[in-house]
Amino acid sequence: MRRLTTGMMVASLLAAGATSAGAATYDGNWVALIGPQSQGACNHTSIMSLTLSGDTFQGQLRTPRRSDAFSGKIDPEGNGTFLMYPRFPGIIKFTAEHFDANWNVDGCSLHALGDRALTSVETSVALTVRKRLQKDYADLVKRATEGDATVDFSALRAAYPYTDQWDPFGNKTAALLDQAVAAAQGKDCVTALEKLRELLQIDFTIDTAHALRSDCLAARGDAHGAKIESDIADGLVRSLMHSGDGSAEVTAYIVVTEREERDVLANRRLVLKVRQTEVRGNDGRYFDQVEGTSTQNGESLKTLYFDVSSWVNGRKSRMAAIDTLTATLR
Repeated sequence: MRRLTTGMMVASLLAAGATSAGAATYDGNWVALIGPQSQGACNHTSIMSLTLSGDTFQGQLRTPRRSDAFSGKIDPEGNGTFLMYPRFPGIIKFTAEHFDANWNVDGCSLHALGDRALTSVETSVALTVRKRLQKDYADLVKRATEGDATVDFSALRAAYPYTDQWDPFGNKTAALLDQAVAAAQGKDCVTALEKLRELLQIDFTIDTAHALRSDCLAARGDAHGAKIESDIADGLVRSLMHSGDGSAEVTAYIVVTEREERDVLANRRLVLKVRQTEVRGNDGRYFDQVEGTSTQNGESLKTLYFDVSSWVNGRKSRMAAIDTLTATLR
């Protein structure tokens, strides 16, 4: 989510050779699931895993086509550099629970945000929770599409990061939504509804998609279907905007995708200026701290907090599922 700055790169290059007992706090196994980040050669999912001991680490990047080895060093503050063999250098930053890496390969700029690898016990627990929440999500989606007015949209949103189709950064849904909007604006609701159907199978939490679907169904004379979709859109918006006020960590907005952060900013009429991502709070949760200026006067600066703990937990849950599947194929 957050790329390292040039200043951090310089600092890590200068300090990469330092050795200190302090670096041992980062010892252990680490893993990152990297989604598609560009078109062409980098438009695929890959897994980055590494083992760190003292101030050195070794690892592998596994893609659908190949496996590349890399190694590197860090300083006592967790800043370091690595080489993706044979010739691609990168920079990396470790914190207590995460690592953030950036490098270039064959014209692709790649970014990995990873976590400590789960133990076998943690993996078992994560899979149990994942299966339960996937069932909850499927049940809530079914009830919502049937017009059940008692659906808990906060529970539906909270379960989404544990689904196999979770799309936290909109890599799969953004283009579909753009196509649906364009089709609807051109009075082609047949195409719009088909694109929305594909999109909502990936992410049912996109309120804009439900609102657009409501408009198209109304235009086709389906008042009942339009009302259901309108109610879903309203329920999702209320769930998001009533999850907090964003003024502090304890009242942070609870979000499950990056799009929800943008929706809050739009509803609050703020333009994003600065974002700090996955900052660990005092209670162990994780937050994005966002600063934005008002679109009304362009001067008023506002700081909002977003609880993104679900992103961290969703990532770990997905890795538990992938590790388990990989183990069965060995």
